[in-house]
Amino acid sequence: MTGLLNKNIKIITVLFTGMLFLNFSKYNNSEKIKVNKMAALPLKGFLFGDNEPYRECHASTIIHLKNGDFIAAWFGGTKEKNNDVGIWMTKGKPGAWSKTFEVAKINNEPHWNPVLFQSPEGKIYLFFKVGKEIPQWETWVKTSDDEGKTFHTNIKAADHSCECCRVAMAMDKDGIPIIVWRHIFGKNIRDHAMMRLDGKSQPIRLSYENWEVDACPHHGPAISIANDGNYHFAWFSNSSAQRGLFYSYSSDQGKHFSRPLNFGNFQAQASHPDILSLG
Repeated sequence: MTGLLNKNIKIITVLFTGMLFLNFSKYNNSEKIKVNKMAALPLKGFLFGDNEPYRECHASTIIHLKNGDFIAAWFGGTKEKNNDVGIWMTKGKPGAWSKTFEVAKINNEPHWNPVLFQSPEGKIYLFFKVGKEIPQWETWVKTSDDEGKTFHTNIKAADHSCECCRVAMAMDKDGIPIIVWRHIFGKNIRDHAMMRLDGKSQPIRLSYENWEVDACPHHGPAISIANDGNYHFAWFSNSSAQRGLFYSYSSDQGKHFSRPLNFGNFQAQASHPDILSLG
């Protein structure tokens, strides 16, 4: 988790290694602080039983609604990458989950890795990937304005997206969702792109490590938008030229980006950053 706290404290990084650590940069100095042990979840249980209409499921996501309920989603089918794989969902709370239902199946191709987000006003965004082979992978989104009772039509957000690296989203000051994802540039370069979901913007390239890999990295990016409107990004790359964790920001809604800051200890396998902006 990385964020801008104030004009003096620039970055905070949370590294999970069985303990919780904060690694922050203040001016040109850095310090790592052990905070506490990772707390156990207070509630646990199954979302559904053994009689589901699919044999396998994977990649769950969950949000907590303003009414106190939860919505969870995952992909399910006979086997990952089979054409019958769709996005499934349930609503409720521990001990009182609704019957599962297929919330997204736009065509006869495998669907992948859903991600749920909720805006401050309560609008729900469900992102997911669709495609069988690399040239076909796409990012789609559908939304709900009634706490998941109904969902609007599927909308394609982007072509050529890495199928297993999850999308990240944050709300801009003007109420427009901003998404960032691992994009496939050229034949198989897996760097990052961002886009304003205003119905007219196009993807903008964010990172240029030129990580070429014929496999899914399983490392999605992160985004946070501060009260001053600055966009803050963090991501991982394993390019032979530039590897490790990176941070960049934009003060003009993605028209320009700061020079990426390479941080963290790559030899310690620092990865999967998240980011938070305060103030």
